[in-house]
Amino acid sequence: MPRRLREGRVSIESSGFAGVVLSSGCCTVCIDVVEPRACSFSFYTHRHPRHVPREGLPEGAY
Repeated sequence: MPRRLREGRVSIESSGFAGVVLSSGCCTVCIDVVEPRACSFSFYTHRHPRHVPREGLPEGAY
């Protein structure tokens, strides 16, 4: 079950095993989100099946 913290216009929500989604207005930043469908930006801390998209990261990404 995702957990969410909201302060004003900013929200932080857990996603999956270790993912975090930060949202404010129309911008969404995803960190270690396996299915980043509605993310404006996606960041990954390291390559791990539960931390990256199922299709993997693009070539050259780190």
